[in-house]
Amino acid sequence: MTDYHGYNTPSQGTTDWHVPINENFDRLDTDVTVWDSAGNRGAYTPKDGAHFVAEDTGAVYRGDGSSWTQIGSIAESDTGDAPGSAYYNKVTSWGDLQGAIDAAHEAGGGTVLLAAGEYGPLGVDDQITMKGNVTLRGEGPGVTHIVYEGGDDSLIGDRQEADSDMVLGDLSVAGNGVADGAIHWGYGNDDGVYNERNYIENVHVTQCANGGVGFRHVHDGAFRDCVIEECGKVSINAAVECKGVIISNCVINDCRTWPDSTDDFLHGTSVEQSSECIVENCVVKGGGANGASPAFNFNTVNNSTLTGSVAHDVNWGVESVRDAYSNTFVGNTFTDINEYGIYVQHYTADSENPDREVLYNQVIGNNFRNLGGPAYEGAYGFSCQFMNNTIVNYGTNTNTDAQHAVCTYNSPLLHTEGKVSGNIIRGGAQDVAAINLGSPETVTQLHIQDNYCDDDIVAEVSGAFATGNDVEGNLTLSGGDTAAMNNRASGSVSADSAQGNV
Repeated sequence: MTDYHGYNTPSQGTTDWHVPINENFDRLDTDVTVWDSAGNRGAYTPKDGAHFVAEDTGAVYRGDGSSWTQIGSIAESDTGDAPGSAYYNKVTSWGDLQGAIDAAHEAGGGTVLLAAGEYGPLGVDDQITMKGNVTLRGEGPGVTHIVYEGGDDSLIGDRQEADSDMVLGDLSVAGNGVADGAIHWGYGNDDGVYNERNYIENVHVTQCANGGVGFRHVHDGAFRDCVIEECGKVSINAAVECKGVIISNCVINDCRTWPDSTDDFLHGTSVEQSSECIVENCVVKGGGANGASPAFNFNTVNNSTLTGSVAHDVNWGVESVRDAYSNTFVGNTFTDINEYGIYVQHYTADSENPDREVLYNQVIGNNFRNLGGPAYEGAYGFSCQFMNNTIVNYGTNTNTDAQHAVCTYNSPLLHTEGKVSGNIIRGGAQDVAAINLGSPETVTQLHIQDNYCDDDIVAEVSGAFATGNDVEGNLTLSGGDTAAMNNRASGSVSADSAQGNV
């Protein structure tokens, strides 16, 4: 030993040389750092000044005579997805994963890497519980690949822990049509208890019977760059008291009902019963009449946005009913839709409680092509706007309740200062009005402006005002106090006051 480091050296020729050597052994328990797995730390006596390094987690502990106290870490730092720690651990066995997640959580947060490889088939006994301040990542979808065939609860959940700052990404899960779900967080939370800052990124899920990935009771989270294929129920779910959740750049293919699905409804994305959510640049496609219904579920939603997204070859595009208000649907594309492009209404009118109805929704700059039913159908709406949309080929499915491009269902679509403006509508069913706005006497101040239609515009609305429309058919306003000015119609123009029409 260089300079002996204070250890005893027996004198030459001594007969009791064992005494200083035994003293050295006593000191070794303190001076030599113990290296072992974190789970074995309890097997070592925490002598005062002793050190223990967990080989699997990198955590460094110091003994005080009665317990081990973590004083740092020698682990490499990740990108800082989970706050407050440099903890990092790479796991190569599924059986070690829960322990690594628990250790990261106990260390104050960090990253666990699930190494490349195929894991499974896994069952219910292999389910994993995520913990707060932990990031779990694979090495890429298809590279870190998990086969899960458990029929009770999802593979990776939070099990009612109500934890925040959780991230999961860069792996794939195959359910083979029997798995309950892949990843669901916040589902067991009581009302008023929320997860915060939960993120699921670059995850691919296939063939899970009861949904792909989902949040409930999560604030300020996101799903990014996920691909969900052939899953039942809801492929990407941010429903029930979520707030500020973003679903971005995700693709959902071929929603379908499996024999083990607990319900037969199919949604591509859902923000039902949530608020201030954004669905952007997403694609939901496949299945035709048996596909997503709807592709984008906005039921009982407020202050939320659908933008830059595509619904193709599905049953419905958007459904937004029951107390849905201040939502915006802008710049989306709906093609080859079996029934409705956007279906917006409340089930019953409630003029004394307008917050129970559909308020202030905007449908702007969308492209609708090849629709079995209307591009936009709804009812009991206040101050809603349908503007600058293009609708080509609609109303081909006679099983829908209407074949108009824009219409009502037993009640007004756009109520009190609503607007239908700047739309281009072509290719509807013969002898069916392109725009047909309904008749209850409570409807007032509806503006129909600057639309091009290759068929009739009909509005039985008190206070309807039409100006600048180009109609290859008839423009008919009725219901009292109506006016038509400066419209061009191949057929007739009819209103209480008609001026400057040709």
